Amino acid sequence: MKKIVLVATICCFISFAYGQNSPIIPVGIGEKLSEIELSSFQGETYNTNDLVGEKNILLVFPRGLVTPTIWCPICYYQYAELAEMEATYNLSEKFDLEIFYVLPYPKDSISLWYEAAEKGLAAIERWKYPVGYDTLTGPVRDWADYALEFFPGTYRLNGQKLSIPIPVLMDEDKKVSRGMFLFTQEWGGTKAPQNIPTVFLINKEGKVVFKYHSQYTNDRPPAKHLMDAMDSFL
Repeated sequence: MKKIVLVATICCFISFAYGQNSPIIPVGIGEKLSEIELSSFQGETYNTNDLVGEKNILLVFPRGLVTPTIWCPICYYQYAELAEMEATYNLSEKFDLEIFYVLPYPKDSISLWYEAAEKGLAAIERWKYPVGYDTLTGPVRDWADYALEFFPGTYRLNGQKLSIPIPVLMDEDKKVSRGMFLFTQEWGGTKAPQNIPTVFLINKEGKVVFKYHSQYTNDRPPAKHLMDAMDSFL
């Protein structure tokens, strides 16, 4: 009898220990998100398991770097658009929602990302309104028309810092990004440490109810698309 009790105790201990240190793995629709604990650039620490039963979660993995020295302009637009929609529609209250933006870099790199925001958002505006737009033809005009349609908002900083009300989580060791098969050294035709842009909407049970995994660099869901997903699945 003592041997049985001892074995049962050991098994329970192993099960508990594994549960506390379970690996982060890829997740699809209907599957439960692995526990994620990360600190934010703003100075807080968040654990997704603490939100189970209390909050829905929108987890956004932007691309980050395009080249070793250039940050993705679309990522800045995506953040600014989502922050604007949160301010306008109060998504966090309407949907009992926590929104997180996850970058696979340490704090010093994310500081560089933050400082380059004005330059990145200005690039979007140049795409939309290139010099001589009215006389342009061919691919340059096509790209401008595309940018006007898919980046309708205007987010000029005019020398101001990017407002960052949404927590920017720092996946410094890339444990989360690698575990979810998002991190890569080459994507979209460029070589740089970056994530494949992906969005997860997770319900209060901790299960993924919506996932958007980009197929190419311009393939990002607009904030309105994400709000429609919240209306449908939360």
